[in-house]
Amino acid sequence: MRPTTAINKINNTLGRSSLTSEDSLPDIQKKLKKIELELKKMYQLMLRDDIDTRTGKETYQYQNIESIRSNLRYISDRWKCSFRIRWILDLINLKGFDESI
Repeated sequence: MRPTTAINKINNTLGRSSLTSEDSLPDIQKKLKKIELELKKMYQLMLRDDIDTRTGKETYQYQNIESIRSNLRYISDRWKCSFRIRWILDLINLKGFDESI
């Protein structure tokens, strides 16, 4: 897959029309799972120039569903850096919220 195709696919999934304010964590994860391969490839490309390897918990965290939705809205057009892609990738496999934060 060409980088522009991957970028378009990611943009379409992260766009405001795809992810809604009613989506549960499993709903969000299911939608993001569809672009996981593209995200992993973009993450590896980004690491060539940007060596920020922090985990999702070290950046935006995962406090609750509202914070996850808010972060996804915020980064929907700003995702093209390694730490934001890593946050999304970690979100795909998240088992629960960071309620201790």
